[in-house]
Amino acid sequence: METKSETIFLLGAGFTKAAIPQSPLNTELLEAIPKEGGSTLAKYKNKYETNDIEKLLTQLDLEATENNEIRKDSYAINVEISSYFSKFRFSEINSDIPSWLETFALNVLNQNDSIVCLNYDCLLEGALDNFGVWSR
Repeated sequence: METKSETIFLLGAGFTKAAIPQSPLNTELLEAIPKEGGSTLAKYKNKYETNDIEKLLTQLDLEATENNEIRKDSYAINVEISSYFSKFRFSEINSDIPSWLETFALNVLNQNDSIVCLNYDCLLEGALDNFGVWSR
């Protein structure tokens, strides 16, 4: 059975920053992660002379296809990024979630609404799951 969306919400990349002000924007990651021990990421930030995480990871992926050492560094960077973002898991910041997010999840969203999210993270999904409104 086909279900049509009643309302479609388009959420931009700043959604998580609006909900959790201390969370970094994409353009802030290459400064934030090395401050918390991301030494491999810092090495490649300097090597590629970029402040753009997407460019850095793309360049790294291109080089990793031909170089086992860079492939290991790529894995280390994934660990650094994952470790950094662990503090932004919904379960870790639950008490800091703003009331407007709960209101959105529980009072604004209706059955058959859809959300298109341009974020790279899962804060919204964690919130919807926590509030019991998440579905496929």
